[in-house]
Amino acid sequence: MPHRHAPSPQGDTGGNFSRREWLRRCALGCGVLSAPRLWGDEPATAGEPLVRVVSREAGQERAREGKILVEDQEGGVVLLEPSGHWHSLPAEDLVSRTLVEGKTFRPFTTDELAERLLAELGAGFGVESAPPYVIATNTNKPYAQWCGALLNRLRTSFEKFWAKDELPFVTPEFPLPVVVFATREQYSEYALKTADAATAAAYGFYSIAWNRMAVFDSLAEQRGQPPRTPVEVNQRMQGSPANVTNLVHEATHQYAYNAGLNTRFADNPLWLTEGMALFFEVPDLRSRDGWATMGRANAYQAGQFRQYVGGNRPEDSLQTLIRDDVRFTDAETAGAAYAESWALTYHLIKRRREEYVAYLKHIAAKKVLEFLDGDQRQAEFEQFFGDDWPALDKEMLATARRAR
Repeated sequence: MPHRHAPSPQGDTGGNFSRREWLRRCALGCGVLSAPRLWGDEPATAGEPLVRVVSREAGQERAREGKILVEDQEGGVVLLEPSGHWHSLPAEDLVSRTLVEGKTFRPFTTDELAERLLAELGAGFGVESAPPYVIATNTNKPYAQWCGALLNRLRTSFEKFWAKDELPFVTPEFPLPVVVFATREQYSEYALKTADAATAAAYGFYSIAWNRMAVFDSLAEQRGQPPRTPVEVNQRMQGSPANVTNLVHEATHQYAYNAGLNTRFADNPLWLTEGMALFFEVPDLRSRDGWATMGRANAYQAGQFRQYVGGNRPEDSLQTLIRDDVRFTDAETAGAAYAESWALTYHLIKRRREEYVAYLKHIAAKKVLEFLDGDQRQAEFEQFFGDDWPALDKEMLATARRAR
């Protein structure tokens, strides 16, 4: 199974990141579109006046409207559009910045987001509404309808899974955009433009910057007639669990970032965000009323982790996973990092759920653009799970061995 996310350039491997490098890490593996610029202040509050910013890009002037999240000392800004897309605009590229009289910032409605997606993607695309999702697609309607139903079933079951833990779920501020391409080739072309080559080779991605998920119709290459109903799509997808797994993985990221469990542009440790997506990605196509597989061991990741443990796993492997995200950025270590993040998440949810939930609430409350170095990340983890690393490692290995 290929990794879903593409590595981004990494800074100081000891975890002492500049803000530029930290924001790269923030969007690591989630389709970061370009290297973020350096900025400093905290984000502005909601309800700000609408601002029109004109910038010069590739010799052409381009105007955008939104609210200013932050501004650096040189005058560069981060602009958040009503679609949920954020832009890093350095001072040297800015032409003008003016208030739009009589208007305040408000997120797009689903209809407005649909209009934006269709204008961007061009001929051949239509929209399937499945609130809070807006699905833009050029594949057949039953597949898009199946995606919408699957995403909402996952969303509902995801919230039910955490219901007794009183996690800080919020209603997403923005409608959630999903682009479903008819073919892998179309998806890869799009991913090359908006992300990178590694992402283009994956099954799909969620972009923190765009707040958008992109996938492709994995049934398109099958011979015979296209599916005529979402039920037929579901039947066919039961033979392609890996494709469903990737869709669910990215959808978990998107919903967690929009429902309050993760904060966009904040310091979310990758072991946590990836571990959660890996925990919930086990597909469930047979249960109509819920997601019966939630909490079941991820067989693929469990196998990968056991293979890692049987090899040359270092004694401090768990600590290096916690201290920074460097292992996720290296193709040679990324597979083990994903597997270990699943193993740790699985153990903590199954055996130490109360502490895990407390840690998750702590991370969810983090402020935008504040980040920790390696020592601080480790201390933060120890605050909730203790500092007996050998004992935790032994417990995690035992849980992983029993996972089936």
